[in-house]
Amino acid sequence: MKNFQLNFVSDKVKLRLIQILNELEYHPLCSTQRLTTVTKNTARTIITDINYLRDYLDKSAHITSSKQGYTLNIHNSEEYIDKKSSILEDEPLFIILERIFFNELLSIYEWADYFHVSESTMIKYLKSITNEVKAFNITLDLYPVNLIGSEADIRYFYFAFYYESDITPHTVFPSIAAQEAVLQISDQLAATEETASSFGYFSYLLYLSIERILCGLEVTINPELKALVLSDPEYVTILPAVKTIEETFQLRVPEDEIVFMYVSILCRRTVDFPQQEEYFCLRYNKWGEIKTLAHAFRESLTDHSLNKQQDLVLLESFFTSIKLRCLLSENSNKNIQDTNDYAKAIFPHAYQKNRAFLHTNQQFGDLFHDTLLEDICARLTLYSETIKEQYWHTSLNIAFAIEGNEYINQYITSWVKKYLGKFQTIHFLGPSDLCESFINDNQIDLLVTNYHEYLSLPFLDLEYFLIKTVPDSTDWARLLQRINPNILHSFTRIDTSSLIS
Repeated sequence: MKNFQLNFVSDKVKLRLIQILNELEYHPLCSTQRLTTVTKNTARTIITDINYLRDYLDKSAHITSSKQGYTLNIHNSEEYIDKKSSILEDEPLFIILERIFFNELLSIYEWADYFHVSESTMIKYLKSITNEVKAFNITLDLYPVNLIGSEADIRYFYFAFYYESDITPHTVFPSIAAQEAVLQISDQLAATEETASSFGYFSYLLYLSIERILCGLEVTINPELKALVLSDPEYVTILPAVKTIEETFQLRVPEDEIVFMYVSILCRRTVDFPQQEEYFCLRYNKWGEIKTLAHAFRESLTDHSLNKQQDLVLLESFFTSIKLRCLLSENSNKNIQDTNDYAKAIFPHAYQKNRAFLHTNQQFGDLFHDTLLEDICARLTLYSETIKEQYWHTSLNIAFAIEGNEYINQYITSWVKKYLGKFQTIHFLGPSDLCESFINDNQIDLLVTNYHEYLSLPFLDLEYFLIKTVPDSTDWARLLQRINPNILHSFTRIDTSSLIS
């Protein structure tokens, strides 16, 4: 369960149960002390909660205890996720936000009566999320209870709440009609320069937009952005998609809504096709400061790139998309805190370095509001690390000298070819290859072997990696870490309590 969502849980018992499960999921052995620290409750309360969860989870999972702490053993992942999600059944704030989305508004008195609580308790619930919605430039009204702000800001809040967060019993899902329309539109856009982003993203974008339009709640687009989009020669390629939407939902889609959806999709750029990014910048980068900013940031990076000009194109595309989003809505660049925490935890040094760069860069200050520093920095850190991962790292020349049972050897060979061969240069040493000339001619960087005697050969003056006679998962994990020291760290547990701000 995302930390962002936990801020909307008003029932302290339910919140505590979710927090305990979150900790047990990420820590193979979780001490009582850690659980009391995270939940801010006593050890006695934790024991009571653990006993309740044991009964509640039933056959989906089991919690075992020892002197060292608790361990969660999940037996049926799908059933466990459903059980965990169901803890938030009838959670007041989730229900209220769902009804607001569909513009089904009730007063504070009516909501208090609905949940059988006092008016003061209901007000307390709503005030508890004031800061959460304020981060999206939204305020709460009580008469009736409603979100107040620009329609674009409100939609991005709901996008974060439903699409970027974990599924709960109150999650609003795209309708079948929206999903079918997206499939049809994706086929229509397949031959164009633009893509329809991911299926889930586009489905949510279309569904949220249509539902709000049907409620009479429409976005208003910045005139500068609208003029820029309407002058785009590629804009005409989306007109068949607009027709599909109008025919599917039997309504006329206002031009501002078309621009809103188009830009939302347009700005989800990838690093996969640099030529497309160059064309995107040609059409949309109307700010000279962006090229200067991209160049300065590229110069701040350690230079291991195979194609510096390509890096500049990709970085220009990144900052251009961020600027376009700002014109759409400042909050379209807003991350849920879980995303920022991820960037800080996985790339702490890069994040701090990037933050310092952006904080002092004149062009960044001219282009973007300082309240977006943390969010843009997290996005830039993840984006630039993606560029490095995809384009910067050259492959290693790895030689494998495997001995033992012929059938096991064949299996190991096929495994290495399948999972390592695409990204590394692999050599399997035959009888005539285990010599100094082969090692030198092929510039071998690393020798992987399960035969200890090979390490004593005098001409093998290179780094070696010794694995078990029959390698197991530990060997492969060690090898992957040797190839890329960050590969395992990238998927470690994120402890938000130790993150730098």
